[in-house]
Amino acid sequence: MEYFDSDAIILSLRPHMDKGVVMSAFTRDHGRHAGFSYKSEIKDMDIGAFAHVHWEARVSDMLGLYKDIDLDKSVAPLVMNVPYKLALLQTLCAMCDALLPEREPHADLFDATMNYIQQLIVGDDVLVLSATYVMWELMLLKALGYGLDLSECVQSKSTDNLIYVSPKTGKAVSADVGEPYKDRLLKLPSFLRPSRSGDLTINDIKDGLILTQTFFEKWVLTHMSKNLPLIRGSVVNTLERACHH
Repeated sequence: MEYFDSDAIILSLRPHMDKGVVMSAFTRDHGRHAGFSYKSEIKDMDIGAFAHVHWEARVSDMLGLYKDIDLDKSVAPLVMNVPYKLALLQTLCAMCDALLPEREPHADLFDATMNYIQQLIVGDDVLVLSATYVMWELMLLKALGYGLDLSECVQSKSTDNLIYVSPKTGKAVSADVGEPYKDRLLKLPSFLRPSRSGDLTINDIKDGLILTQTFFEKWVLTHMSKNLPLIRGSVVNTLERACHH
């Protein structure tokens, strides 16, 4: 018999037969891990929830069974009345579910994900929460083995006036070095620059989401034969509406 107990974040619940669901959870000790669960076990569960789970199977490569699930915190009901918060939660869960390799531990990313969801619950600044989400996506890229180097200019090694990113290397480019090629470079939003100067704007958030999307598509999804989750493509519209209210 194979089994484990772990803290977890619920990523998705897919109906399976009449009495059950296939639950995908981001576990601290065992990464993204799926298992069958009876509906009676998860009746108060929703995506983003914090839980302690027990998984078991006769052999390790089986789907296995989640049981004795203890709900620590239900998150979706706490953010569902704020559309942009719900959209960010749904996007985060969908990104983890789609991109994290199954059964590969990522304890640091798990802790960062829990911390971000906690911020989402208590925060009230749409731009700050959105910028923090972009930084979480950068952590996801790094966990997948594709970290960006935004600390210095790829050519001059200067840390001043970093305003671009090379779509080929994922490294920062300074204003003067990038000037001749600026139409081919990605924008580096101010909140990701070493100086982190200036006020946040929705355009910064858009630039950040374009930046991470470029490298998810270029470096991650090409090896997986899939696209980013649909909600990832629409979240910026929800954020824009929240900023204009």
